[in-house]
Amino acid sequence: MTCKEAVGRITDYHEGVLSPSEAREIQFHLATCDNCHAYFENSRQLTDALGKLPDPAPLSAKAKQELLAAFREQQVRKSRFTLTRPRVIAVAAATVAILVVIIWIVRIHTRVTLPPQGYQAYAVDFSKQLLLRGEANAPPVPPAVIPRGRWNLAIQLELGYQPGPYEVSVQRNGKVFASASGTVRIENHEPILHVKMDLSGLPAGEYRFYVRRAGEEWRYFRVILK
Repeated sequence: MTCKEAVGRITDYHEGVLSPSEAREIQFHLATCDNCHAYFENSRQLTDALGKLPDPAPLSAKAKQELLAAFREQQVRKSRFTLTRPRVIAVAAATVAILVVIIWIVRIHTRVTLPPQGYQAYAVDFSKQLLLRGEANAPPVPPAVIPRGRWNLAIQLELGYQPGPYEVSVQRNGKVFASASGTVRIENHEPILHVKMDLSGLPAGEYRFYVRRAGEEWRYFRVILK
């Protein structure tokens, strides 16, 4: 793989959309090419910094993409993959300067409403867990596992749940971390709870997913967020 080919795929590699074989090619090239590795690290740090900018005045998704595109174009134009050590240091300094400008823009940027990020479909089975009430003993089956993210959850419940609106609350140690309203539908003779939840900002660990129909008691399921 040439340096030019590597740079063309670094963004996809960072976003995890390459096939396993393509990802291995990128990893091998980055391990053997100091210039491309420096470019990748600068790009990754800038992407991470954009994702961690303060909430008071966020950039739009389009503005972030334009800034990243300008940065990567500048990196390719400056380096041309013949960087000496002094020029690598200069590129790093330029990256810091770009970050300072971005933060300044964000602080003076007027508030905009960001378009909601898409929710990905994710199915999880709660039907094998015992439904618990109050402070009953833990169920004898392992907790369900859900990756942290923005999910359009399809939760399979045990037989007996009736169709209709339900409330969902994600809690740990008595603290509510997320809540939403969902709907139970009967699909293939099984009750499936459909609910959209943003779990991307929750710390990893074990939680309780509380579920109830209006006027009924809460019932919870054990879940590990990874």
